[in-house]
Amino acid sequence: MDTELRERQRLESLEALHVYGTAPETRFDRITVMIAEFYRVPIAAVGIIGADAIWMKSRIGLPSPRWARDGTFTEAALDADGMLIVEDAWEDRELASSPSTTGTLSVRFYAAQQLRAPDGNVIGVFFVADTVPRSFDEADRARLSLIGDFFSEELARETDTQRAAEVARALSPQAAPHLDGYEVAGTSVPAQVVGGDVHDWFLEGGDLRLTLADVMGKGVGAAILAAGVRATVRLASRSHGVRETMVRTAAALVDDLSTAGSFSTLFHARLQLATGILTYVDAGHGLALVVRADGVTQRLRGRHLPLGLEAEDAWQEQSVRLDPGDGLVVFSDGLLDFFPDEDAAYGYLADLLTQHGSARRFIDALVALTPAGQADDCTIIAVRRAAA
Repeated sequence: MDTELRERQRLESLEALHVYGTAPETRFDRITVMIAEFYRVPIAAVGIIGADAIWMKSRIGLPSPRWARDGTFTEAALDADGMLIVEDAWEDRELASSPSTTGTLSVRFYAAQQLRAPDGNVIGVFFVADTVPRSFDEADRARLSLIGDFFSEELARETDTQRAAEVARALSPQAAPHLDGYEVAGTSVPAQVVGGDVHDWFLEGGDLRLTLADVMGKGVGAAILAAGVRATVRLASRSHGVRETMVRTAAALVDDLSTAGSFSTLFHARLQLATGILTYVDAGHGLALVVRADGVTQRLRGRHLPLGLEAEDAWQEQSVRLDPGDGLVVFSDGLLDFFPDEDAAYGYLADLLTQHGSARRFIDALVALTPAGQADDCTIIAVRRAAA
């Protein structure tokens, strides 16, 4: 293959991964430090090779994350057969004059394993280096190959996670519907890039349908299940009432959740905009609150187990009326982590909604006050009926 064409394809693979120029990550740095200590070398790094520079996604012993590519050991490793081992650069005709050897780094020993994109193109290397000559036996080579495989898989997994996050964002409500006399808002903040919480709303026959589900677990696996819960509820609710929606949703998901060893809490409701009557079924969720115009609160209790724990069809609808000035808050249990107990959480949410009045301002204020680095996914929906 033509060298220019091969490089163009390689750069296209690199661009698709979205890793060049990204910040360091603990999961990479931890392994880099461990390998540097194991080999007893002062330099180790994950080098992502761009068009004219190398970005050190993780590095030990290198003062800068960005290095010129021309003439470096890492550029030479790009054209190697999987691995490049230089036991003494002074004895290598080409690399003896490398800026890595003659410059401030004074590298004599260098061992690199190529990192590949899922399509097989080389996007970088993991390397260790030293300022003195070193020998590198077959066991060392096998170990370095395994390390390279690990980093390649992690970089590809990062891209899969980013794509999953894009899908999750696309599945979340993009904009609140315009409602005469009502306002609805919501948000979902995963603990990782994606998570097991999902919220949804849509207009159906002049009524507003609301859904909040919390799948056990975090990350991509939980996000996949959560997307399935959302899609199933949407499909079932298009032509059925709340109870029948739950019957069909539970029946459709029981096998998938059981196979995955998971379960999902679910709050699903229909709000009749003309009357303010909210009809709902709660499958093990139990985290919903009505805040009256005068500040009095009413918790909406669930009567059923989560989906996946019991294949039941005896779902019971419950109802409550939202009068002018009243509000509804439904949230996932990740929010409870920020409070000493449930009573404190309910009290805080009620006060915040009363203070801000608007569902959108309530959500914005809650997000602004939520600490970074939460341990669990946090999702919340708020509905506010306009005062008379």
